[in-house]
Amino acid sequence: MTRPSLALSNLRAVVIVIVLAFHSFLAYLSSAPQPTRFDKPPFTWESFPVVDAHRWLGFDIFCAWQDVSLMAMMFFLSGLLAGPSLARKGAGTYVLDRLKRIGLPFVFAALILSPLALYPAYAMRTPDPSLGGYWNAWFSLPYWPDGPQWFLWQLLAINGLAALLYAAGPGMLRDFRRFGAWASAHPLLYYAVLSGICILGYTPLAIAYSPFEWGEFGPFGLQFCRPLLYIALFFAGFGLGSYGLDRGLLSCDGPLAKHWLAWTIAAFVTFFIWAGLTSLTFPDWASASLAAQIAASLAYPPACIAGGTS
Repeated sequence: MTRPSLALSNLRAVVIVIVLAFHSFLAYLSSAPQPTRFDKPPFTWESFPVVDAHRWLGFDIFCAWQDVSLMAMMFFLSGLLAGPSLARKGAGTYVLDRLKRIGLPFVFAALILSPLALYPAYAMRTPDPSLGGYWNAWFSLPYWPDGPQWFLWQLLAINGLAALLYAAGPGMLRDFRRFGAWASAHPLLYYAVLSGICILGYTPLAIAYSPFEWGEFGPFGLQFCRPLLYIALFFAGFGLGSYGLDRGLLSCDGPLAKHWLAWTIAAFVTFFIWAGLTSLTFPDWASASLAAQIAASLAYPPACIAGGTS
């Protein structure tokens, strides 16, 4: 394996461990809501299937950190690999491959894994946790819970958008390579520009819907404030990946690797700025002042991007 490929492989392993830790720690958050009825909104059991009596604030900080940066990084990594893959396979084959690698797992997870995995959430919320009662309660829900796999359909849709743009104009890869080269030469300016783009895509939606509101459409879950943010980060990765993994911003001796300590400090600083501003909107976002909502929303994208670089 090349050094960049080895680094990405190691990153993938670390992300898998973080994802497992994140979902394991949700049961022990000091801020986790008390269990409510399975068949009555708000359906908090989808995010907190099991809530333990033992809590620790440290898990809240860890999960908040990952909520800021983890999903954004996963969309970025998908974009990072999309450019070279499109150039190698072409739009049609690329879409078919994404349907197989992302679409089928999403269908399997929604139809099979989620009903199995969420049974404990039902069992701890009812005095008679029979399978028959569970299926009746499941089919009486106003949507089909898809669990932690909610992001797969969005990832598939954005990959489809990239393929459509490539089919319409294959020259887009050249333009994205130029963008990747520019980012490599101007990392701080790239961070500022990308933060600005993400602020424009995130802040209006966060203020309109709050950072915490979700919509469920059948098995398709959507956090209303983040779709444009994920699209921006996917195509940010698309540009860097099109330029090449073995050179530029993400190379093993590139600007990020050379200045890893500075980027890590930036990640901590921007995270705690966001956390402090977001605390001003608790316990109820809707009743918080508009100034606090705007400040917290503006702080999120820079923390999101810096957290991914660390």
